[in-house]
Amino acid sequence: KNISEAIIFINKLHKMSKEIESYHFATEACMKANDLTSQIDERFRNLYSVENKDLEDILNKLIQLNIKLKERAYDIWPKDNIDKNLSRKFLTFSPSDFGFHNAIINKHNNINFIDFEYFGLDDPVKLTSDFLWHPSNSLSDSLKQKWLNEMHKIFRQDKNFKNRLNVYYYLYGIKWILIILNIFDPINKKRIFNAKSMNTKQYNINKKKQLKVAIQYYNKIITESKKNEI
Repeated sequence: KNISEAIIFINKLHKMSKEIESYHFATEACMKANDLTSQIDERFRNLYSVENKDLEDILNKLIQLNIKLKERAYDIWPKDNIDKNLSRKFLTFSPSDFGFHNAIINKHNNINFIDFEYFGLDDPVKLTSDFLWHPSNSLSDSLKQKWLNEMHKIFRQDKNFKNRLNVYYYLYGIKWILIILNIFDPINKKRIFNAKSMNTKQYNINKKKQLKVAIQYYNKIITESKKNEI
């Protein structure tokens, strides 16, 4: 029921995006291939500045995987969308941080989506991918497939949607691994302690947890990217 309501909500947003011609881009919108790859590169640079052997080990694996996936993306995807924005007619409204972590579900299982701080126009491939990769959206394989099937229907007017998703999906996975590892970033660490959201012991425990999740995501990309088309 919740995944169905999420799909209905995205469909409504997409229809609204066609009715409102002019609007700002979502935060960290990925309008072209270079937007996504540059965001990934920036996160790599921030984390490589951290001295931690376990972190360094997975970053070295990730950088090699990222190179392979990026080369594949640039080989397959049309050259006019590598450094040129996607046409406005293919963009959609996106909450940019969409999922059940930003929802209020009452005792009757009715759902209200909240938190549109980063809202704006974006490539629907980013919205589709982020929803599946977000650690808070724990979905079964059948629900993931339902989400994908319905996104293909909603964005069917975009003839290149399927190809873009197939090319970029695992690169978004790389980006999400780096987001998960953001707990190691000194700036983020300072923010955590300034907010007093956790003490040193809790922080160290969370670092280990996040590292474990990152490794799981890495293995998932390695396994799935060899056999699947999204």
